[in-house]
Amino acid sequence: MARMTRQELKHDEMEDLGHKMNEWFERNSNWLSILIIVTALGFVGYKGYGWWQQKEHSEAAADLRSVYTNMSGALNAKEEKDRTEAFTKAVSEAERVAATRSSSPVGRAAQLALGNIHYQRATSFGIASADDFRKELKSAEDAFQRYISMAQTAEEKAVGQLALGNVLENQLLVADDPKSLSSDAEKAYKEAADLSPGTYVGSEAVLARARLIANQAGRTEEARQLLDGIAKARKLPEVKPDDMPRPVKTAQGGEISSEELNNIRTFADFSIAHEAERLSKMLNALPGIPQK
Repeated sequence: MARMTRQELKHDEMEDLGHKMNEWFERNSNWLSILIIVTALGFVGYKGYGWWQQKEHSEAAADLRSVYTNMSGALNAKEEKDRTEAFTKAVSEAERVAATRSSSPVGRAAQLALGNIHYQRATSFGIASADDFRKELKSAEDAFQRYISMAQTAEEKAVGQLALGNVLENQLLVADDPKSLSSDAEKAYKEAADLSPGTYVGSEAVLARARLIANQAGRTEEARQLLDGIAKARKLPEVKPDDMPRPVKTAQGGEISSEELNNIRTFADFSIAHEAERLSKMLNALPGIPQK
């Protein structure tokens, strides 16, 4: 028998590894194929989910835009026939979005808009049509109550309570039991303020509560204290003399003072502090009310 050379006896590790890999692939080809398919499907699923999310967000934005567009159309309609049709369409669209997206911020926004639509419809009737006025305000109340139950944050609940208080206060104009309604409205305003202290919504709620109780017997001083507290808490930052704008001449030959220009620049006349100060001064001017 011929002897094998040293070169022939040498072990070829690379060739051996190649054989082992082939054997392994043959034994495991089935589950390996499954693994590749699952991985591919996972990638497709991930991309598909991203596409679905983008599509969902786009559709949600379109839904909310549709609610506000219909609401705007109802508010701007000139003729009563057009207004009635526009409000009916706006209510239907808001109800649809609120129902189909109830677990999302878009659904909650639609529910809040629904209450506003009913409220605006009520004000378009006015108390001259007491039955319609009362009916729409009740629908607005129900919508805002529903919104409060859907709200996920303290801020959302505060907005709902503020809106609810406003509707209840307006119902006083045609109420059979004004005392009970007034108490409910004040409770809603107080709840809104407690839920969102120091914020614009919370301050607006305190302001609304002060307006409400100012006309109630024996509560004028309480109202004034609320107003003064808001005026102090929401006080606008003082502007140094060097930062004040210079007076300007008008086309008619008049002059706008530095103070007036600063108020325009800072929207001071539209602030909660300004409104609180104005109402407090009105209370001070009423006869029979002790001056501060």
